[in-house]
Amino acid sequence: MEQTPPLDDLALFVDVAETGGLAAAARRTGATVPTLSRKMAALERRLGRKLFERGPRGYALTAEGRGLLDQLADLRAVRARLSRVLGNPDAVRVRLTAGSLTAGYIARRLTTVWSHSDSWRLEFVEGSKKLDIARRDADIGWRNRRPDQPWLAARKTRTVEFAEFAISDDVAG
Repeated sequence: MEQTPPLDDLALFVDVAETGGLAAAARRTGATVPTLSRKMAALERRLGRKLFERGPRGYALTAEGRGLLDQLADLRAVRARLSRVLGNPDAVRVRLTAGSLTAGYIARRLTTVWSHSDSWRLEFVEGSKKLDIARRDADIGWRNRRPDQPWLAARKTRTVEFAEFAISDDVAG
């Protein structure tokens, strides 16, 4: 009867096993308690094994449950690596839109204002198109002119100077 379950179900099993109960696993994963209960029961049926002893103090692993958890050590290691690389999945997402040169400037200096351990995650939103901050297309817009909307907060951060360069005197403007 043993069939390979989906990785999502195995990841939920790891969460229930590590937290020792459905409520704590629900807080960790964002899934509901009834969904987790149903998924764990379905996983046990699919594998034909009893993985948990259910009791008033939560879900305790059976010997077979501990064995499965041990077998999922690689999955747990991959999850930990992804968490370090991608940052905290529960982190607040801050979407920044900027022109390509400004976005490149910010990206090169990102580590001066942000690290993987921060409680927020910066996302760059393609900046050549006009985005509506009021509709939450972006949280911060970094532009070379003041916004047209009077209700948007704006602050001049710095003056950008530029010059024209050309090889030929025929080039103008």
